[in-house]
Amino acid sequence: MKFDERLRNQKEAIGSNFDKALQIFIADRKRMGCAPRTIEWYEEVLGGYFKDYLEEHNVPLEPSRWIVSDIEDYMDYLIHERNCKPVTCKSRFSSIKAWCNFLYKKNYITDNPVTGIAPMIIKKEIPNR
Repeated sequence: MKFDERLRNQKEAIGSNFDKALQIFIADRKRMGCAPRTIEWYEEVLGGYFKDYLEEHNVPLEPSRWIVSDIEDYMDYLIHERNCKPVTCKSRFSSIKAWCNFLYKKNYITDNPVTGIAPMIIKKEIPNR
């Protein structure tokens, strides 16, 4: 088997394996010099909350199978069912977006499920003077 074929098969295997895709993303963030707390946040949000949601709602675990509505449904779930604060929803979406963008740029997935999803707008309250 040619090297290009082996590489393509390896990338497809990563895109179809949640844990392996997350492991590679975390390793990349460590190489980039992300703070230990940032790494913990990615592991907590992606490997914990997001994975639990996917399993509980019968959404495919394989990143290569996610579609835009899977991510939007998760955000709706956080807002309407979990009653998460907007800043929590925004930071969780940022984690998912960073991961999906990484997988897409590295060709582990062929479609990016976060493309076209606008970030949440958080209204800042202006204190009364």
